[in-house]
Amino acid sequence: PFAEIELHVGDKKITEFDRAAYPDALLKKIINCEPEKVSYETFDKLSAPGEKGTLHAYLLKPKKPRLGDESRAMVLSFYGGGNAYSTTFQMLCDAGYYVMSPAPRGTADFGGAFYDLAGGDWGGGETLDDFAAGKYLEKRLGIPAKHIGIFGGSRGGYDTLRALTFPGEVNGIKEDFRFGFGISDYGIADIIRATEGGNISQWFAYLTGGDPHKDAAKWKDRSPETHADLLSGPLLLTHGTNDRRIPAAESRSMYAVAKKLGKEVYFLELPEQGHGYKGVEPLARYYGAVFEFLGKIK
Repeated sequence: PFAEIELHVGDKKITEFDRAAYPDALLKKIINCEPEKVSYETFDKLSAPGEKGTLHAYLLKPKKPRLGDESRAMVLSFYGGGNAYSTTFQMLCDAGYYVMSPAPRGTADFGGAFYDLAGGDWGGGETLDDFAAGKYLEKRLGIPAKHIGIFGGSRGGYDTLRALTFPGEVNGIKEDFRFGFGISDYGIADIIRATEGGNISQWFAYLTGGDPHKDAAKWKDRSPETHADLLSGPLLLTHGTNDRRIPAAESRSMYAVAKKLGKEVYFLELPEQGHGYKGVEPLARYYGAVFEFLGKIK
């Protein structure tokens, strides 16, 4: 949470003074996670800057974790690894969930070379990094894969769907870790369709290495909707009707296809919301749907 701190630098000593911060009584109410900086190995032992053959992540531990068969953990898919206060993380911890916030290849916080590792390989190495994070949690916490979920929004929404429908191999690398459930917020189900419908064509061009139409078979194969029959667990989709970056048609179509296949899938469409949700009532509906969904996970 926000804090303003004054540092006095003296002879081999730094003295810290709090200038402004939330009252301790309030902090006890809104901070429900204990953060731990962790590192984990990937399939290729990629080393992020500052790491040694590992990737960086934060493991956020609940003050009162669920125990035994009720133990649960969730991996944030993409745009993770940041040292920042997250309302969603704190709410999940308050509900007894462990949350892992990893920084996979393609993360912007570790320099241009690390960021560019994802260029042209969307749904490849970064998805394998998500699986490695899931395996880390399974081993570290002793929680089975069926009780480890994955969640994220936008690009993270795509990564969530990709991980849950992974066909077993990418770039010659085979992977069999299966997340038990997932939450995709304004995610992408079909890469080429999303390219044509959204207003961020340059971003799609970067992630696909140019025009995805030129290698349509590859990007069709890396589209979650193509492999909806492989959906590994219950799925919650959410999307705003006014999303101009990633049209709501992405979640609507994924929902229809998965439902037709007999999968356990739920969909919350938020009227007049865009690429991200704002306002007390929409957020109440969103979090209500999230925790209702999580309550269904067995």
